[in-house]
Amino acid sequence: ASAPTLYYWCHHHASMGGTANTPAEASTTSMRYKIETKNQSVSTGYQDSSSGNHTITKYNSASLTTTAKYGSHSLSLTGGYFGAPSSSDWTWGTGNFTIEAWMYIVGAASTKIVMGNSTTSSVSTNWRIYSTSSGMAFGSSQALIYTGTTALPTGAWFHFAVSRSGSSNYMYINGTADATGTVSNSNNFSSTQPFWMGKAVDFGQLATNFYLDEVRLSNTARYTSNFNVSNAPHNAAYANDGNTKLLIHGDETGKITRVHGTSLAWS
Repeated sequence: ASAPTLYYWCHHHASMGGTANTPAEASTTSMRYKIETKNQSVSTGYQDSSSGNHTITKYNSASLTTTAKYGSHSLSLTGGYFGAPSSSDWTWGTGNFTIEAWMYIVGAASTKIVMGNSTTSSVSTNWRIYSTSSGMAFGSSQALIYTGTTALPTGAWFHFAVSRSGSSNYMYINGTADATGTVSNSNNFSSTQPFWMGKAVDFGQLATNFYLDEVRLSNTARYTSNFNVSNAPHNAAYANDGNTKLLIHGDETGKITRVHGTSLAWS
């Protein structure tokens, strides 16, 4: 028999033939195969670590930045935004909830849509959080419910949280209640529209010039009084506590599978 010919195929390398073998093999070739599979970590950072496992997609110039509160990266909403498909996981109805994250404002404080869910029209059933030159604000696309008065730092990380228990709405900056105090409102947030960070569909993008880290949505009132802000990222226990509906660390590494195959052929 003649000397064997070595063929190589890699599913993820189009330059090596992609889904075809290189060089081409005759259909009558008798072959023996050796297949090796390898997992390779690839940093995506857009992964939802909650049990909901929602798909997070970046748009325009949204990216990861090494300016992070925890870990190696955070979400950069400079010239872009992130989104997740429609879900009932952020449909609060008239129930309890908590919306929180670490935020870093780049440049001067101005009106920015930080996050929320929204449609193409202005309705009272969606929710959103703004940052303004005078503080954080929360409400629907039709009306503000809570207008904070705590000045927000720029060029530094701060933690914000909006929480509702019954009809009592609270806002905290770095664990301290905003001076506005408790606001009574039981608006029905029944919208299942997509979740956005850095955008509201009916408003557009608005000066998305900030970073986010440790984004968490919960269907429970986690804070109803001043609290010590955690000095560590939300751990796995939070991801599976049954109340966490979305959790983005910004540091996850996804796994892809590369399939490498070699074959020896005898003519």
